[in-house]
Amino acid sequence: MLGLFEASPVSKHFPIVPKILSRLPQAVMGIINPAFVPFFETQSLIAAQARKVWLEEKARDMSKMTENVKPRSIFHGIMQSSLEDEEKSLPRMVDEAFVLIVAGGETTARVTTVTLAHLLQNKHLLTRLRTVLDKLDVVSQLPTSRQLEEIPLMTAVVQEGLRIAAPVTNSAKLIAPNEDLECHGWSIPRGTPCSMNIQTVLFDPDIFPEPHAFDPDRWLRGAERGERLDRYLVTFSKGTRACLGTNVAYAELYIGIAAIVARFDLELVDFDRKRDIEIVRDCFIGLPSKESRGVRVKLRVRE
Repeated sequence: MLGLFEASPVSKHFPIVPKILSRLPQAVMGIINPAFVPFFETQSLIAAQARKVWLEEKARDMSKMTENVKPRSIFHGIMQSSLEDEEKSLPRMVDEAFVLIVAGGETTARVTTVTLAHLLQNKHLLTRLRTVLDKLDVVSQLPTSRQLEEIPLMTAVVQEGLRIAAPVTNSAKLIAPNEDLECHGWSIPRGTPCSMNIQTVLFDPDIFPEPHAFDPDRWLRGAERGERLDRYLVTFSKGTRACLGTNVAYAELYIGIAAIVARFDLELVDFDRKRDIEIVRDCFIGLPSKESRGVRVKLRVRE
């Protein structure tokens, strides 16, 4: 999956490159630019799965389907929906699945990894969170994300993880096509692309003092003072540019982090924060140094 993102700097500035490479055999493509191989391999795999479901659903007698049947995948969900036929095309299904996997996979995984790494470096926080989760008996019965959201410390840990991981480094552009924009005395002509990366806000010391410190309690202190720090949590962007998968990502983070913390004892192995989790590469998502082998841990089931 990382190979997809490592190829993004080239495809972003030279969008014609992946179009040309997509017409070449993968063996030739691998010689020219190996970074693009995982991209097209993933795309081909998704296309094959989508085509299989698309043909099955086209052949199915849709009149025999009931409303209570739950879709088995995003492909089935699209085909069994009330969308117009032109919205159920094979290219549409491939694009939807590809975006879901690429946008919702590595980003959420990175936030989970960074959050756990910080918890393991701050044993007092890990112990506090584990004590709260043990009361829910997470080991025997995994709670719902809604139940976990009601735990203030759990929510604070997730929010701080989203803030300090700041996974997306790409800047989404906003363009006002029909009017000039006024900003603090400056006039921005219509049609001018404007953008700002999320790190500018998430690491602003005026909003988040000691921004590079992992401090979930900042969210609890803010709530006690009546401050809404979540206004500045722009990890998923805001407004019309907000990520469509925000709720899914939150559910994954709540349940994933809670399950790992409550059910396993972990110990960091050969960990270096600067090398292993700090962002030094802009590949649409922020990636650590190429020297990093990832965040590695020793893991055992809690007794």
